[in-house]
Amino acid sequence: MARQPASTPLALRIPFWHPDKFFEHMRPLSKWLFGLPGAVLWLLVVPPSVAAGGTALARGSAPTPPTPRVLAGHNIVPLAMSYLVLKAMHEFWAWICVKAFGGAVHEFGVNDPGVSCRCPMSTASAAFRIP
Repeated sequence: MARQPASTPLALRIPFWHPDKFFEHMRPLSKWLFGLPGAVLWLLVVPPSVAAGGTALARGSAPTPPTPRVLAGHNIVPLAMSYLVLKAMHEFWAWICVKAFGGAVHEFGVNDPGVSCRCPMSTASAAFRIP
């Protein structure tokens, strides 16, 4: 088990593997995504999407918020699973970003913040290098 601060004994961190070798093989992808091709791809996708959303809001054709339907009792398990998938994707792309700028990813596993909600986590101590 990984070292953890004594001030948070209930927040367990359970490491699974050291993913640095895997992400070393992904370095060309990370260089591509955080280089000129990635910037061009971002410019081709994000501004038109924001403009389309703004146009829909201005016309009043934006859909109504689905909050009551999403938070219904029968949706709790799919909602929790989608959170875990999104959290894992967030960690994966954070690792890609760290590798693009020459850092190392030391740990992957799950953490338990004390309320039995296990979430993917990672330790990328070189993230401070990202400009």
